[in-house]
Amino acid sequence: MVYNNTIQNNDGTGISFGCSGNNTVYGNTIQNNGGYGIFFNYSGNNTIYLNNFIDNAYQYYTAGGTGNRFYSPQPTTYMYKGKTYTNYTGNYWSDYNGTDKNDDGIGDTAYRSDPYPLIRIVKIEKGQVIITAPPKITITNPQNAETVYGFYLLVLARRPTPQNSDKKHGQSNRLENSLGTA
Repeated sequence: MVYNNTIQNNDGTGISFGCSGNNTVYGNTIQNNGGYGIFFNYSGNNTIYLNNFIDNAYQYYTAGGTGNRFYSPQPTTYMYKGKTYTNYTGNYWSDYNGTDKNDDGIGDTAYRSDPYPLIRIVKIEKGQVIITAPPKITITNPQNAETVYGFYLLVLARRPTPQNSDKKHGQSNRLENSLGTA
Protein backbone atom coordinates (compact mmCIF):
# COMPACT_ATOMS: atom_id res chain seq x y z
CA MET A 1 0.00 0.00 0.00
CA VAL A 2 1.21 3.48 -0.87
CA TYR A 3 -0.55 5.77 1.61
CA ASN A 4 -0.30 9.34 2.94
CA ASN A 5 2.67 10.58 0.94
CA THR A 6 3.49 13.77 -0.92
CA ILE A 7 5.34 12.83 -4.09
CA GLN A 8 6.39 15.97 -5.93
CA ASN A 9 8.87 17.81 -8.11
CA ASN A 10 10.52 14.74 -9.66
CA ASP A 11 12.09 15.20 -13.09
CA GLY A 12 10.49 11.95 -14.17
CA THR A 13 7.67 9.84 -12.76
CA GLY A 14 6.21 10.27 -9.28
CA ILE A 15 5.17 6.61 -8.70
CA SER A 16 6.08 3.75 -11.03
CA PHE A 17 4.90 0.13 -10.93
CA GLY A 18 6.67 -2.47 -13.06
CA CYS A 19 5.23 -5.98 -13.45
CA SER A 20 3.33 -5.51 -10.20
CA GLY A 21 -0.26 -6.12 -9.22
CA ASN A 22 -2.83 -5.90 -6.45
CA ASN A 23 -1.40 -2.68 -4.99
CA THR A 24 -3.42 0.09 -3.35
CA VAL A 25 -2.49 3.76 -3.83
CA TYR A 26 -4.59 5.80 -1.42
CA GLY A 27 -4.55 9.23 0.23
CA ASN A 28 -1.47 10.65 -1.54
CA THR A 29 -0.66 13.94 -3.21
CA ILE A 30 1.22 13.43 -6.45
CA GLN A 31 2.15 16.78 -7.92
CA ASN A 32 4.43 18.75 -10.21
CA ASN A 33 6.28 15.74 -11.60
CA GLY A 34 7.99 16.26 -14.95
CA GLY A 35 6.87 12.90 -16.30
CA TYR A 36 3.90 10.84 -15.17
CA GLY A 37 2.22 11.27 -11.82
CA ILE A 38 1.81 7.48 -11.77
CA PHE A 39 2.99 4.96 -14.36
CA PHE A 40 1.90 1.32 -14.69
CA ASN A 41 4.26 -0.81 -16.76
CA TYR A 42 2.66 -4.24 -17.24
CA SER A 43 0.97 -3.85 -13.89
CA GLY A 44 -2.66 -4.70 -13.27
CA ASN A 45 -5.40 -5.09 -10.69
CA ASN A 46 -4.26 -2.04 -8.75
CA THR A 47 -6.65 0.23 -6.83
CA ILE A 48 -6.00 3.97 -6.94
CA TYR A 49 -8.35 6.32 -5.06
CA LEU A 50 -8.60 9.43 -2.86
CA ASN A 51 -5.36 10.81 -4.27
CA ASN A 52 -4.63 14.33 -5.50
CA PHE A 53 -3.03 14.41 -8.95
CA ILE A 54 -1.92 18.01 -9.36
CA ASP A 55 -0.12 19.57 -12.33
CA ASN A 56 1.94 16.57 -13.42
CA ALA A 57 3.17 16.68 -17.01
CA TYR A 58 0.98 13.58 -17.56
CA GLN A 59 -1.31 12.52 -14.73
CA TYR A 60 -1.01 8.77 -15.39
CA TYR A 61 -0.15 6.21 -18.04
CA THR A 62 -0.67 2.48 -18.39
CA ALA A 63 1.54 0.38 -20.67
CA GLY A 64 0.22 -3.15 -20.43
CA GLY A 65 -1.68 -4.69 -17.57
CA THR A 66 -5.42 -4.69 -17.05
CA GLY A 67 -7.88 -4.26 -14.23
CA ASN A 68 -6.50 -1.08 -12.68
CA ARG A 69 -9.32 0.64 -10.83
CA PHE A 70 -9.21 4.40 -10.22
CA TYR A 71 -11.97 4.44 -7.59
CA SER A 72 -12.67 3.09 -4.12
CA PRO A 73 -13.42 -0.63 -3.73
CA GLN A 74 -16.58 0.20 -1.78
CA PRO A 75 -18.61 3.36 -1.12
CA THR A 76 -16.76 5.86 1.08
CA THR A 77 -18.33 8.22 3.60
CA TYR A 78 -16.99 11.76 3.15
CA MET A 79 -17.73 15.41 3.89
CA TYR A 80 -18.27 18.10 1.25
CA LYS A 81 -19.49 21.63 1.97
CA GLY A 82 -20.54 20.61 5.47
CA LYS A 83 -22.70 17.66 4.36
CA THR A 84 -22.02 13.94 4.69
CA TYR A 85 -22.23 11.66 1.64
CA THR A 86 -21.53 8.00 0.95
CA ASN A 87 -20.48 7.15 -2.62
CA TYR A 88 -17.76 5.50 -4.60
CA THR A 89 -14.88 7.98 -4.77
CA GLY A 90 -12.13 8.44 -7.31
CA ASN A 91 -9.26 10.91 -7.32
CA TYR A 92 -8.77 14.66 -7.68
CA TRP A 93 -7.30 15.57 -11.10
CA SER A 94 -6.16 19.19 -11.47
CA ASP A 95 -6.94 19.14 -15.21
CA TYR A 96 -10.48 17.76 -14.83
CA ASN A 97 -12.97 20.22 -16.32
CA GLY A 98 -16.22 18.42 -15.55
CA THR A 99 -19.22 19.66 -13.61
CA ASP A 100 -20.90 18.60 -10.38
CA LYS A 101 -24.57 19.41 -10.94
CA ASN A 102 -25.84 17.58 -7.84
CA ASP A 103 -23.14 19.25 -5.69
CA ASP A 104 -21.89 16.07 -3.99
CA GLY A 105 -18.18 16.67 -4.68
CA ILE A 106 -17.97 14.02 -7.42
CA GLY A 107 -17.82 14.99 -11.08
CA ASP A 108 -20.72 14.08 -13.35
CA THR A 109 -18.51 12.67 -16.12
CA ALA A 110 -15.50 10.37 -15.95
CA TYR A 111 -11.89 11.51 -16.05
CA ARG A 112 -10.41 8.90 -18.39
CA SER A 113 -10.55 5.62 -16.37
CA ASP A 114 -11.81 7.33 -13.20
CA PRO A 115 -15.64 7.21 -13.21
CA TYR A 116 -15.89 9.14 -9.91
CA PRO A 117 -13.44 12.08 -10.20
CA LEU A 118 -13.38 14.41 -7.23
CA ILE A 119 -14.24 18.00 -7.99
CA ARG A 120 -11.84 19.44 -5.37
CA ILE A 121 -8.71 18.44 -3.45
CA VAL A 122 -9.27 15.62 -0.96
CA LYS A 123 -7.73 15.36 2.48
CA ILE A 124 -7.96 12.70 5.15
CA GLU A 125 -7.90 13.96 8.73
CA LYS A 126 -8.11 11.56 11.67
CA GLY A 127 -9.71 8.95 9.41
CA GLN A 128 -12.35 11.33 8.03
CA VAL A 129 -12.40 11.99 4.27
CA ILE A 130 -13.02 15.63 3.37
CA ILE A 131 -13.39 17.00 -0.14
CA THR A 132 -12.41 20.63 0.24
CA ALA A 133 -14.99 23.28 -0.61
CA PRO A 134 -14.13 26.24 -2.82
CA PRO A 135 -13.46 29.47 -0.99
CA LYS A 136 -16.31 31.92 -0.65
CA ILE A 137 -15.55 35.50 -1.66
CA THR A 138 -17.98 38.21 -0.67
CA ILE A 139 -17.70 41.73 -2.05
CA THR A 140 -19.19 44.09 0.51
CA ASN A 141 -18.67 47.37 -1.31
CA PRO A 142 -20.15 48.56 -3.62
CA GLN A 143 -23.59 47.31 -2.62
CA ASN A 144 -26.93 46.92 -4.40
CA ALA A 145 -25.42 46.12 -7.82
CA GLU A 146 -23.93 49.62 -7.99
CA THR A 147 -21.53 50.09 -10.89
CA VAL A 148 -18.09 51.44 -10.07
CA TYR A 149 -15.95 52.78 -12.89
CA GLY A 150 -12.18 52.57 -12.93
CA PHE A 151 -12.13 50.01 -10.09
CA TYR A 152 -9.34 47.45 -10.06
CA LEU A 153 -9.81 44.19 -8.13
CA LEU A 154 -6.88 41.93 -7.36
CA VAL A 155 -7.57 38.60 -5.67
CA LEU A 156 -4.71 36.39 -4.53
CA ALA A 157 -5.71 32.83 -3.72
CA ARG A 158 -3.60 29.95 -2.49
CA ARG A 159 -4.38 26.43 -3.52
CA PRO A 160 -3.38 24.43 -0.42
CA THR A 161 -1.90 21.00 -0.61
CA PRO A 162 -3.52 18.48 1.73
CA GLN A 163 -0.44 17.80 3.87
CA ASN A 164 1.29 21.18 3.59
CA SER A 165 -0.11 24.64 3.69
CA ASP A 166 3.10 26.64 3.90
CA LYS A 167 4.38 28.88 1.09
CA LYS A 168 7.10 26.42 0.13
CA HIS A 169 4.64 23.74 -0.96
CA GLY A 170 1.55 25.79 -1.83
CA GLN A 171 0.92 27.26 -5.23
CA SER A 172 -0.27 30.82 -5.65
CA ASN A 173 -2.81 31.66 -8.27
CA ARG A 174 -3.46 35.22 -9.33
CA LEU A 175 -6.80 36.43 -10.59
CA GLU A 176 -7.10 39.96 -11.84
CA ASN A 177 -10.28 41.64 -12.90
CA SER A 178 -10.47 45.17 -14.14
CA LEU A 179 -13.93 46.66 -13.95
CA GLY A 180 -13.97 49.38 -16.57
CA THR A 181 -16.73 51.11 -18.44
CA ALA A 182 -20.08 49.41 -18.69
